Amino acid sequence: MNKPTLFIIYVISAISFYLMNIYTPFNGDDYGYAFIIGDQNFSPIKTFGDVITSQYNHYFLANGRIIPHVLEQTFMGIFGKDAFNLLNTIIYLFLISLIYHILNKDLSNRQSIILLLIICISSLYCFSYPGQTELWMDGSLNYMWPFV
Repeated sequence: MNKPTLFIIYVISAISFYLMNIYTPFNGDDYGYAFIIGDQNFSPIKTFGDVITSQYNHYFLANGRIIPHVLEQTFMGIFGKDAFNLLNTIIYLFLISLIYHILNKDLSNRQSIILLLIICISSLYCFSYPGQTELWMDGSLNYMWPFV
């Protein structure tokens, strides 16, 4: 297997995905998760204790998707979008690597390189609504992250 070529493909894919993450703005749900849910004063998330309080309220008011929404509120209120962009890119690399390793059984060097290129390109253009399932914070935390 031609490891330097595969590494270059991963790096180019990671840089491309990271740049798309940077230029993907917050969307509807992201703004709501920046505040403590159920708080009449619309207090912003500042501590992990705020996240726990908010998710307790969220569980009874909206739904039970606790793990992605704890992550969403932690990024929106504590760590910020820059940390999300970096971690989302790492999760994306795990996703394409997982798909590659599942499909790459006894392929030649050239076929392996072509397979990885197809996976990288199709993950950005052929997955259902990549802007909503891979790049947008709430969407990727609810759809792409659990997949990996």
